[in-house]
This record gives sequence, C-alpha cells and structure tokens, in this order.
Amino acid sequence: MLHKVSRVTLKSCSFVNAAYNVRAGVNDIIKWNHNAIDYQATIQAGFYNTTVLRGVLKTEMDLAMAGAGVTVTITQNPITGKLEFAWSVAGGFIYDFAGGSTISPEIGFITLQVGSNPSVADKQPSLEGLTHAFLHSSVLAPANMVYSNQDLKSTVVDVPVTVPYGFTNHYEPYDSETASRNYDTPTDIRLITISFEGGDGSPLDINGFETELVFKVYFA
Repeated sequence: MLHKVSRVTLKSCSFVNAAYNVRAGVNDIIKWNHNAIDYQATIQAGFYNTTVLRGVLKTEMDLAMAGAGVTVTITQNPITGKLEFAWSVAGGFIYDFAGGSTISPEIGFITLQVGSNPSVADKQPSLEGLTHAFLHSSVLAPANMVYSNQDLKSTVVDVPVTVPYGFTNHYEPYDSETASRNYDTPTDIRLITISFEGGDGSPLDINGFETELVFKVYFA
C-alpha cells in the first residue's frame, strides 16, 4: 500500500509493438456476393503486408467459391495503390463494414460497388497497424477521455506508437501535467488497476510481451 499520496506522474511507457493488424473477432472477416450468393471467409489473425494479405484473401475466397467454379484475382493498381478484385465470372462485389465484412476498411472498401468487374476499392489498403495505445486507470487517470462512441473512459495518457511491428515502442510524456494526477487530499492507494486499449477502443493485445511503466510518486 502507498500511504498519503499527493501526486502520481507517468515518466515512461515501453512495450513491444506486437499488435496484429488483422485481429480475431475484430477485423478478420471478408464477406462478398457473387451472382446473388453470399460468401464469407475468416482470415487468420496476424500482421500482414499488402502482398501477403492479397494472397491469403485469394486463397480463402477461391476455396469458398470452388463449388461455383469462380475464382478471383486480386491486384494492386500501380498508380492508385488501390486493390482490384477481378472475378473470373462477372457478378461479384465486396460488402462494406456495415454489411458484415469487418476487414473491408483495412483493404479499402468503404462503399458497395455492385456490378463492376473488377471491383475496385475506394482507397488504398490501411495496414499500418497500431498507431495509438490508451493507458486507462481509474486510480491514476487525471480525467476522462470521450471516445468516438461517446464512452467516457479514465485515461492516463494517449501513447503514440511510432515504431513498426516487432520493435519496442518507448514513450516519455513531454508534458508531465498531462500524464499526472494530483490528489486533493493525501490518499492511500491500496490497488492500482491498469489496462491498455488500441485506437479503436478494443483491448490491446501485444501477444504476451511485457509492458514497462515507470511512475513517480509524491507523498504528502
């Protein structure tokens, strides 16, 4: 137990950026329609670049449509950078996120494009992975942060992730006031619960790697 605490400041935060950009139950489903038949496939969780993901998507989509004798060729336009899904038999389109295709935002499909062959993504793939990590603690947080879904969460600090997948991300707050909590009266702290979330509000999974947090504690 910490007795008569007057202030707690986060000095640094370090962790390995081992967060996947395709996560089970979050953005691992591609759903599409071909000639009025709905199909879907689940992509194994992992960290993918565009080339590898194109190959996995093709394998899973071809397997799902094998009974119909349809295949898909997935290329990346060298000028626009957008993915293009060319169907061996015309009549296919990719569902958007609202239609249940949770990976669609990552591969660039924002709107439905029924009747086009190839089906061309609205924008380039977004596979950069983790860009922010939010450190939460009701005991240590100086205030709440409003998320896009209007939730209020006790947020100690927003940690920018500036290293690629597989490297250690080290962060030291440039302004100690934004990463501190001052207690109005001397406070005894018996238990500190800390959690991390990604930028989308889902729990941050760094696949078993450790996190190092350094705090400075002031006593009355």
